[in-house]
Amino acid sequence: MSVDDKVVESLSLAGTWEWDFTSGTVTWSDGLFRLLGLNPRAVPPSYDLFVSRVHPEDRASAEATSFMARSGQMLDAAFRIVTPDGAERWAASVGEVFQDAAGQPAWAAGVLIDVTDIRRAQLELAAREERYRALATANSLGQWRASPEGEILECNFWCEITGQSPEEAQWLGWLNAIHPDDVDTVSAIWLDALQLGSSTQLSYRVRHCSGEYRWILTKMVPIRNADGSIREWVGSSEDIHAKREAEEALRANEERMRLALAAARMITWDYDLGTSCVTRSANSVDVTGLGSGPIEDLWARMHPDDRPVAMKALQAAKTSGEPLLVQCRLYRSDGGIQWVHAQAQVLRNARQGSTRIVGVTVDITSQKAAEARYEEERIAHEATRKALRELEAQHLALTKAAGDIVWSSSPDGQVTDIPGWREFTGQTPEQVQNWGWLKAVHPADRERIRDSMQRVIDERSGTLFDCRVRDKDGAYQWFEVRIVPVLADDGTVRHWIGSCQRIREALPVPTGTSMPTLDDVRRPLAQAQILPWQVRAARAIVGWSARELAEAAGVSLSTVRRIEEAQSHDARMLAAVRSTLEQTGVEFLSSPDGQGSVRPAKPRQNHP
Repeated sequence: MSVDDKVVESLSLAGTWEWDFTSGTVTWSDGLFRLLGLNPRAVPPSYDLFVSRVHPEDRASAEATSFMARSGQMLDAAFRIVTPDGAERWAASVGEVFQDAAGQPAWAAGVLIDVTDIRRAQLELAAREERYRALATANSLGQWRASPEGEILECNFWCEITGQSPEEAQWLGWLNAIHPDDVDTVSAIWLDALQLGSSTQLSYRVRHCSGEYRWILTKMVPIRNADGSIREWVGSSEDIHAKREAEEALRANEERMRLALAAARMITWDYDLGTSCVTRSANSVDVTGLGSGPIEDLWARMHPDDRPVAMKALQAAKTSGEPLLVQCRLYRSDGGIQWVHAQAQVLRNARQGSTRIVGVTVDITSQKAAEARYEEERIAHEATRKALRELEAQHLALTKAAGDIVWSSSPDGQVTDIPGWREFTGQTPEQVQNWGWLKAVHPADRERIRDSMQRVIDERSGTLFDCRVRDKDGAYQWFEVRIVPVLADDGTVRHWIGSCQRIREALPVPTGTSMPTLDDVRRPLAQAQILPWQVRAARAIVGWSARELAEAAGVSLSTVRRIEEAQSHDARMLAAVRSTLEQTGVEFLSSPDGQGSVRPAKPRQNHP
């Protein structure tokens, strides 16, 4: 929505009018046409047209303003407007009469404001109050009596509405049914009345037996003996809950209306072309810092960059009679800048031509600030999108360079999808999820890979290992798999990143150069200590159970289990287990970074 549209919307509850007594010319703003339900371009404004739109029962009040205007009195009236579609709206007309050089009333100007919501609230409150008075007159909640000292003697109605027993209500026990926020006030008023012996009334909230709090009004008077001493106290209580709610609703509605009008930050003004003086509404000082005075006061307060544009627009309006639309900056008294939007209409006199320009000015500083913030955010958003596109391009390049297949998993190793893996193996997204991707790994490698992955997850460390993977045609190919953790600031694993690089035949090496082979990267473990997971993985490669390994190595089953659980450090037993596994065709490897691995020692083929 443009600023012009926002200004039009802010004026939807009011319209300005002008009435030249000499020529009989009547001028209405677009807002006044809309308030009357009329199209500004369909009918010309006139006093008779305005009276025709006033409710027949209220026309006498509206027509009285004509007499007041011509006699030079201030204009202030409220009446109902009937729009062409039959809808009724309450409007208030406030205006001022201006005199000519001879001191005679020459013209009047004012504003017509839609006050339907306030008027309806007032009528509703009046109706509620009338119903309340009728109900209060007909009956009250009940009566009660108390001794001169304040001891409750009779309070049947109180027990009925609060659920207290007569014993619970004795003395000051009835205060326990009062709302916590009201109990101190009620207690103080009660005790003061007992001490002074004076009549009083008070309103407070009492807890109903249903559990809700309701407003009641209690009146109490002393009954005196012939000697003036108090014989007893009597009182009655009335339910005023509906009345209090209506009053609160009216106050809230009036406050919303006040805030809405204040939020509009709008002033009206009248520029006399003959005297070059501008008459502004009373709230102008608060809104713009300018009171009524010569037009030069406005130019002095206007930003130098905007002054020529505004002067040119004003001159064009004088010459052509077209509406004036200007946005400019004004200097506030504190040196700050205020943006305003001015919209005005030239009023012509049949004899003298254009004599006055009347209009409104709205403070649009907040709208301008919002537009500036939006532009900054748009530029920042565009920069962010550009940076994200660059990061996506970098990520794609890194993915292509990292390996044939790149994947990620949750901290516990669960996988949701690996598109590259699915493309190679032919597995579906459902088959890949969690640990399902392992079903495409060679059965002889599967348990070893699972153990290796679990060890990496448990130790939160990276690793490098080999395995055979079945492609979509059913053939197995060797892959080198690398997995590394992505850690959070506290050291916990946020997720895992891995790559699978297909192991292909070595390419010819040009003369004078060398290219590392897999055996250059992974070297046999010589006499280095083997790890428990490597024993488990090696046993899985040869397809042995723990008992079969124990029998082949000549050790006990419990020894094998202690070794695999990192509970045995007997070098002789470890050597026997390692030697047995190596003899079956298993090779223990070590990478340059110190990470261990294990693989079959037989030569690898692309399709074993």
